[in-house]
Amino acid sequence: MEACDTQTTLNMPSTPQVQVFQAATVTIDQVVDAIKIAGACILRNAVAIEHIDEIEQVPQHIGKNID
Repeated sequence: MEACDTQTTLNMPSTPQVQVFQAATVTIDQVVDAIKIAGACILRNAVAIEHIDEIEQVPQHIGKNID
């Protein structure tokens, strides 16, 4: 049996790099394009620090019935 050339066999396209943006300077088009290419992006400083506690206190309803 002939040896397999792993580099050729496993030659797959690389995963696109997830882009990082600053909320104050990014455009919607940049975010949409980044999501189309990599499936996600990082948006820094999108929420003011004083609102983080409020967000963390929101009850989690995923997978639960809400009346």
